[in-house]
Formats: sequence, structure tokens, C-alpha cells
Amino acid sequence: AHFHFVGPDNGLLALAAPIIYVTTQGNSASLRSIEAPDAPTAWMEFVMYSPMMRLPEFLFGTILGRLFIRGDLRLGASWGIGAALAILAALAFLPMVPHLLVHNGVFVPFFAVLIVSLAGGDGSLARFLSLPFLLLLGEASYALYLLHFHARPWILRALSIVAPDASHNPTLTLVVYVTAIVAISVLVFQYIEVPARRMIKGALSGKLHHRQS
Repeated sequence: AHFHFVGPDNGLLALAAPIIYVTTQGNSASLRSIEAPDAPTAWMEFVMYSPMMRLPEFLFGTILGRLFIRGDLRLGASWGIGAALAILAALAFLPMVPHLLVHNGVFVPFFAVLIVSLAGGDGSLARFLSLPFLLLLGEASYALYLLHFHARPWILRALSIVAPDASHNPTLTLVVYVTAIVAISVLVFQYIEVPARRMIKGALSGKLHHRQS
């Protein structure tokens, strides 16, 4: 497998800025673990959330997908199992890893191996994740990413109206919130994202056909 084409040159560049920040800031917020992050500084927020700082991760995923589609990159089920075990083992060391590195891609190589392995469709885990309802949840994940923060106050407000005592039951609140936001995300995917995607593809293909003719 040509996995080295996408590792050091692209995905790991995502760690360049946080490593520089961590090594130059001394005992600062950037060195706190993910379990006890301190209040972020302006520069730390820039490194964590600026689209420019996430560009290497984007390029990493893009090149990874291109190599997979071309058939240049294939990893068997054993690679996926190894990556999953490595991720689980690494989670035990989170208290010792600077929050900024965890946030900005220190796990990228492990997840890359896991994703490529699962994309090959080999193994029981890949077959399980290919079940229709799980594929639907995966398709709706982008809507979930966009909506989960902004929809939360509205969902909790609706819950407080329907069940005023629910605020005293964190478990019930969490279950209702997760169920509601997943359902909303699926509806947004099916009735907004999919039609919009078809419309955009139709417009672009029409323009391309017009240019070719």
C-alpha cells in the first residue's frame, strides 16, 4: 500500500502549528490535558478553529480518498483492527497528551488506517457498518455536525415545556436531546441536503453539457 504518500506530507502537517504553539508557550493552557483544558488564549483558539489550520487534515482526507478510489491504497481488516486497538489504547493516555494536539489531529494516522480498512468492506465490522440504517446515520452526520450546537437550546426549551421536571433528570435530558437531534439531522439530510445536492449536480452537469456541445 502507498500509505506513505499521504502521511508525512499532508495529514501530519496538521500537527505543525499546535506543536510549535505547545513548545513555545511553556506551562500554558495548551499543555493542559483534554480532561482539564484551561481557558484558551486567542492564539490557541486560532490554532484550534481557524480553517487555515485544518487545511492539512482536509488535504489528507482528499488525497486518501483519491488514492483509495484509484485502487492505489488498500488495507485489509487486520489493519483496521490494529488501528482500532491503537486508538483505544491511546485513549488511556489522554490525560498526558496536550489538549491542543488531541484537538488538532494527533490521531489522524490511526483514523486514516481505520477508515481505509473499513472502506475496503472486509471483515465483520465493515459489514456491520454497511447496514442501511447505519449508512443513513453516516450520511446525516454532516447535518448533525452543523445543527447539534444551535439546535440544543430549542430542543431543551421544548423539553422543558413538555416535561418541566426533566431538567432534574440529566439522563432523560441527554436521551431526549440525542434522539431529537439525530432525528432532525436525518430529516434535514433527506429533505434538504439530498434535494439541494441533486439541484446543484443538475445545474453543474447542465453547464458542462452546454460547454461540451
